[in-house]
Amino acid sequence: MEETVANAVKSGLYIVEKNLNMIMQTFVRPNERSVMRSIRNDIHPAIKSRMLIIIDSMFSEIAFLKRTFNLDTEQERASWKVHSFISEAWAVLEDCMPKKLTGYGKMTEADSDMLNQHIGALLEMNDQLLQELRATWPTSSSRSVSTER
Repeated sequence: MEETVANAVKSGLYIVEKNLNMIMQTFVRPNERSVMRSIRNDIHPAIKSRMLIIIDSMFSEIAFLKRTFNLDTEQERASWKVHSFISEAWAVLEDCMPKKLTGYGKMTEADSDMLNQHIGALLEMNDQLLQELRATWPTSSSRSVSTER
């Protein structure tokens, strides 16, 4: 198989695998640490069991294709994956600041102050997460990727 075709298959299988893992997480830990959203378990346990068997078979098929076509395993650094989540959270929190919400309508000064205070606190904690993460990165000057936002 040509490398470009193998890469397309690998990318597709990666997405399928990611979604299968998300389904399994929904079954096993649906509301772990959820505050703003709750998953209502509306899938009968017998159906869930049958689905898990199918999902296991899908993982087996993915493994077979990986071996058959000698597809390599991508090694993701946890630090870069976590960095992307922290960066996304920062961008969303910035968009929740009152100065960015003016196009949605009006709010009282008290609401604006409350949002500034609490979204600001979340942004500070988000920055603390980033600082903690950066402490795990090598200090070599050979890193070419900027970590600044």
